[in-house]
Amino acid sequence: MRVLITGAGGQLGHDLVDAFTDHDTVATTHGQLDVADRDAVLATITEVCPEAIVHAGAWTDVDGCETDPDRAFRTNALGTRHVAEGARLTGARVCYVSTDYVFDGTGGRSSAVSASSTPARRSCARRGCAVRTGTTS
Repeated sequence: MRVLITGAGGQLGHDLVDAFTDHDTVATTHGQLDVADRDAVLATITEVCPEAIVHAGAWTDVDGCETDPDRAFRTNALGTRHVAEGARLTGARVCYVSTDYVFDGTGGRSSAVSASSTPARRSCARRGCAVRTGTTS
């Protein structure tokens, strides 16, 4: 299977690259693909034409995200949207990994952003983000 991994330079990304050694894997670091750049994301995905995308590209500096919510939104919310848009264009499946700092599990399969007490979700709720957990078809 052809797999695109975003965020391959991070801790999770490194582990994902190792986990997908039996597949035709294209791994991109932030330096190679800034997921906040919609045009770059769409170009990469349409060029690679993966069957699956494991999206691990994110800005994970919690304190930085709190002090620069615009950058956090561009990378973590819009970046994920760009990846999903590219996947839709090519028919790829997407696997997105989040943390319990954002999704603490108390809201069930799908919950409103404002329903959680985690700082990251409160910040997102203030910005009007629409976030859902779980899978969609």
